[in-house]
Amino acid sequence: MQIRFWTAILMAIFWMAAAAPGQTTWYVDDDAPNDPAPGDPTISDPDENGSADHPFDAIQEGIDAAVADDEVVVLDGLYKGTGNRDLDFGGKAITVRSDSADPTTCIIDCEGVVRGFYFHSGEEPDSIVEGLTVTDGAYGAIWCYASSSPTISNCTLADNTAHFGAALACNSDLPLFSDVTMLHCILWNGGDEIWNNDGATLTLTYCDVQGGWTGAGNIDADPLFLDLANDDYHLAADSPCIDAGDPAFVPAPGETDMDGEMRVWDRDDVPGARVDMGADEFGSFQYGDLDCDAVVNGFDIDAFVLALKGPAYYDPVYPDCDLVLADINADGVVNGFDIDPFIALLIGEQ
Repeated sequence: MQIRFWTAILMAIFWMAAAAPGQTTWYVDDDAPNDPAPGDPTISDPDENGSADHPFDAIQEGIDAAVADDEVVVLDGLYKGTGNRDLDFGGKAITVRSDSADPTTCIIDCEGVVRGFYFHSGEEPDSIVEGLTVTDGAYGAIWCYASSSPTISNCTLADNTAHFGAALACNSDLPLFSDVTMLHCILWNGGDEIWNNDGATLTLTYCDVQGGWTGAGNIDADPLFLDLANDDYHLAADSPCIDAGDPAFVPAPGETDMDGEMRVWDRDDVPGARVDMGADEFGSFQYGDLDCDAVVNGFDIDAFVLALKGPAYYDPVYPDCDLVLADINADGVVNGFDIDPFIALLIGEQ
């Protein structure tokens, strides 16, 4: 009876959920409905302004418009040519991320000409790239130059080519030393994955690096991507990267993998929860998927109500799931403040 009551309450407010306020979001779509030349960023929607209705058609346009704390959301597609490679943050503390959080469907193709991103203006760890695939980079997936210090974590850098440093290259004509820290990353199948000629301090821990790299927890083993030939960088069930991350790592509330799923998930055959290397958390579930059926829908409502009531109600019914899946607003606690964001997930607004 109580479950039906709470379900009725949730459904009653279902259509009244409002989008949460936040930073300015700039949109990029290489194939927007009002764009007269899809895929050609030199010919654009005449009303192009970076809004959801009139998105930019080149990623650099979104970056140029953004200011500190803004997001540049890149819709799924293949981005190449002017404005979509050699991307320069200009020192801004912004986030550039794919809309779907699936790097297999949001791709930057450097066409063997230049790099994907170029960090050279003192960028710090709050300059963030998430959920994108960078492929066919001529100078490596990431080029650090002139005192930038990006922190790179939970990333997969694979299948890039370069004369040196296919995944990461640090270079400067100036004695500025760009320090780089990498954690839980996979650097694979590019050849000569890391190159450093400017005295930068490279600290890699709990990473899988082809050819090896000194550092705590690092391995040199085929990560066993699900389908490398077709750019599917999810981990296969027997990947050595599963449960191979820092055992002391605790994710931030609401932190997710490339699919929007929980960052730390315990697979059944290995005791203890431990983060995986790379961008994918094997066997994980998405926040809001309270019944763990791999989709957020109306069947999660009853489970969400049980989660609101507490573990004594939720855990016996869903022993293979985790109550934290109900912490939709990522404040570290499951309570009534999670109702609105849960409804936003149900109706596809989050």
